[in-house]
Amino acid sequence: MRSLLYILPIIYVTFPMTTSMANMLTGEMIRGQIVETLQSKNLSAHPAIDRARRFPDCSKPISIKSIFGSWKTVQISCPTSNWKIAVRTNINKSSPFIRNMDLKSQNKSQHLITLNTSLDRGDIIKETHLARIPQTKNFGGGVFNEKTQLIGRTLKQALSVGTIVKARHLNPDWIILKDQVVDIEHQVGNITINAQGIAQEPGQIGQRILVKNFNSGKKVLCWVENDKKVTTNAKVY
Repeated sequence: MRSLLYILPIIYVTFPMTTSMANMLTGEMIRGQIVETLQSKNLSAHPAIDRARRFPDCSKPISIKSIFGSWKTVQISCPTSNWKIAVRTNINKSSPFIRNMDLKSQNKSQHLITLNTSLDRGDIIKETHLARIPQTKNFGGGVFNEKTQLIGRTLKQALSVGTIVKARHLNPDWIILKDQVVDIEHQVGNITINAQGIAQEPGQIGQRILVKNFNSGKKVLCWVENDKKVTTNAKVY
């Protein structure tokens, strides 16, 4: 039996066509709930789910559970019906957040990163924009305690001076940009096939994106492995 991890990229769920479009959940709504759930666990996520996709309405709050022993992939289900899907969360491993247990163990020596100047949406954070100040208040997860974790990141919204920078204030940390030339790797048993293509959308490590193969002209779904290479085989990050 093939592992569930292997078939994640090709999971499809078909719902009855009689469901009213007005009573449907959207991918955007589900994505927001996944992000909120993982933020409560001090994790920054960028779920790989189509925001425009529609799902049947659920009369009770949807269930979000980790699978495979971690939060890298979650199972979304409705307690009042029989539909469920698996979604990769693309947890941002490059941003080590302060966990709640760490905050409790620290006394008055906790330091957080704040802005020493006001910045606009789209501004790139520089070291001169940041200050590291002591804090005794528990701000939960999604905060940063080192300037190096923020230098070079782009703001998703305008922030005023003195604001404690959080993960939700930042744009995704793309390592592959749209229209970038990338190497495509396809593994078949012990044979590796390499080709070149052009990214049709930006992507982060572990995220699935569309890439157009130069030779065939076809678009294929690939997993981002690094800033130059994508692979058609799912990998665990």
